Amino acid sequence: AIHRQVQVQPRPRLVMDYLLDWLEQKRIEAPPYTSLQTLITDAIQTYKQGLITQLKKHINPEHRAPLDRLFEQTGDPINQPYLLTQLKQLVPSEQQKHVKDNLVKLKTVWEIFEVFAPLIQAIHLSPDAIRYYGELVIHYEVFQITRRNQTDQYLHLLAFVAYQVNSSEDWMIDTFLSG
Repeated sequence: AIHRQVQVQPRPRLVMDYLLDWLEQKRIEAPPYTSLQTLITDAIQTYKQGLITQLKKHINPEHRAPLDRLFEQTGDPINQPYLLTQLKQLVPSEQQKHVKDNLVKLKTVWEIFEVFAPLIQAIHLSPDAIRYYGELVIHYEVFQITRRNQTDQYLHLLAFVAYQVNSSEDWMIDTFLSG
């Protein structure tokens, strides 16, 4: 039950909630919290390792180049040192300047996404996994991503770009509907 749930939803808290409900439904006494925590953590790591293994099989230099570009420093090292940092935040404003900035960000993210969209299907990255890993990248500092091994970096960045495409498209629709 844990492994099935982790493939659908890799968030530990939600897996724990599901598992407790499942155990109650089956009238099975819940083991101690630390045992469940260990089982869920192991299942998440196994799932992630499976994604990384699939990614290693399918990724090529054509996919790596746009993702590596996210770590390039922009012209203004004080305010926005990395392209990744710039792409993390959309400005939720309807002012023309902010709309233009957000559209530039969306265009950049979309160009990166187009290169590896088939890769997402090839490694079977679920929408919930995209959201989970994408949100992690938003909360992480750049150095927290660069410290990971290269394939793990690519998994996080791949999910981040896909998540940003979805978020940006949602923002655009909301902006156009409100305007």
